[in-house]
Amino acid sequence: MELEIKGLIEFCKAISSSPTEVSKSTELVDALSFCIDALTKCDCSNKVNVEVYEKKYTQLSLGFSKDTLKILEQILDPNLTYSKIHISFPNTNIKITVK
Repeated sequence: MELEIKGLIEFCKAISSSPTEVSKSTELVDALSFCIDALTKCDCSNKVNVEVYEKKYTQLSLGFSKDTLKILEQILDPNLTYSKIHISFPNTNIKITVK
């Protein structure tokens, strides 16, 4: 079975549910801070504004280290249910393999 986290909001929900695990990675702490900023300041009815946040989210996620991806795997699959985990971006064809 596979899990795909699609887009910024789904990603933010997923990592915010595990603040203790997020705190183990400065990259995930930065990602969660970005989530809070994006969700509170985004005029999501404006497509251009959404695309700006998606682009920043894509850049942030592409920079995750192997250690951060390992922590992200633990957050997204604590019961080892999934054979593969991906983060995808709605406005591009990019997929990051977490597991």
